[in-house]
Amino acid sequence: MIGIPTQPLVRDPSRSPFRTLVVDDSAPLLERLCRLLDAQPLIELVGATQQGRKALQLAEALRPDLVLMDLNMPLVDGLQATTILYRQHRHIRVILMSIDGSPKAQTSAQALGAHGFIWKPRIQSDLMTEIHRAFK
Repeated sequence: MIGIPTQPLVRDPSRSPFRTLVVDDSAPLLERLCRLLDAQPLIELVGATQQGRKALQLAEALRPDLVLMDLNMPLVDGLQATTILYRQHRHIRVILMSIDGSPKAQTSAQALGAHGFIWKPRIQSDLMTEIHRAFK
């Protein structure tokens, strides 16, 4: 279960919040991620969807700084969407999330342009660290 992290990102007054789009085909997880991110002062949640194809449309329209993307989704999966985002919107940071925490999944994500990878059972503890890492 996802809870609120104990260490929120510290807001840098010189930096606007990271405009964030969340993508996961699980409605309960998507809702929990949105609540978790809403509690972060350095995150501005600009959109959420359960579909990879819709994520591409929203990324075009909303121009987020960050996309948290599920790896395994029907039709357009996270790897396909990440590849397209990387080619079309180099400024967007993508962090892929998966129940598969294998080195192969992580390597595939990075090879296709992802800036980070989170094993879903560790979202609560690793999400903010991975976001910091993606923007360094």
